Amino acid sequence: MMQVYVNGKFVEEADAVVSVFDRGFRYGDGLFETLRAYSGKILFLREHLERLRSSAISIAMDDGAVDDALKNIKDNIEALLAVNKLTDRDAYVRITMTRGGASRTTHLPPKALSPTIVIETEPIDTTVIESLQAEGVSAIAVEAPKRDLSEVKSLNYLANVLGKNKAAKAGAYEAVFISADGGCVFEGTATNIFIVKNGVIKTPPIEAILAGITRAAVIMLARKEAITVIEEDIFLEDIFTADEVFLTNSIVEILPLIEFDGKAVGTLDRSPLTRLIQSRYKALA
Repeated sequence: MMQVYVNGKFVEEADAVVSVFDRGFRYGDGLFETLRAYSGKILFLREHLERLRSSAISIAMDDGAVDDALKNIKDNIEALLAVNKLTDRDAYVRITMTRGGASRTTHLPPKALSPTIVIETEPIDTTVIESLQAEGVSAIAVEAPKRDLSEVKSLNYLANVLGKNKAAKAGAYEAVFISADGGCVFEGTATNIFIVKNGVIKTPPIEAILAGITRAAVIMLARKEAITVIEEDIFLEDIFTADEVFLTNSIVEILPLIEFDGKAVGTLDRSPLTRLIQSRYKALA
């Protein structure tokens, strides 16, 4: 049985306890980050922690309490990977941070709460991911939820869960959020989206999406290769007329998108930029 980290303690999964009064459980009042460790090396840990802290401050969590909660998190992740014997293979890492526990029923959080921190790890089946990277995936369009906190990776992920469920029912890998008028494309339930047209990479601006860590890495890698990257609104017709389309996140890295709403998009035999970014990203691990 795997161990997890809960508020300063390493415990067996079956013995992990978080209060039923925790605000993450009661109100979804919390945040999370998912990371990938490559044989014990956590890729982009600093960037993930910076986003976690920034998100915490943006939802008015006490910055001093947040800093205390995150102070030794790198050591704790590494220790958890070691105790779960995941230092010689790729692993999924999730950090969950809630505002903390309180017995009050009011929505207004009490002052001086200490955040709850939970860290989980599990092995990644890299053969499945490598197959998806090689063969490409499909996606469907779903209407985007209200996006006031789109830049925050909060525990209120119900719209993403429902979107992913719709994708599964349609036999697709991912669901991509689009505007209510059916025109503007935002992001996937767990991915950012990129298109390639005439050698130029485009991706939606961060004002309406989650600023993905892998998204930022892809932009950096592309620009190192002297590839033009433009952050601007993308529309449905752009996907269907693109030369290449790909999805990104920390676990699956870069996935070619070859079908959208049942129609072929791009082609694997002419996806040079997608393949180039895939190879450059793998070299970072």
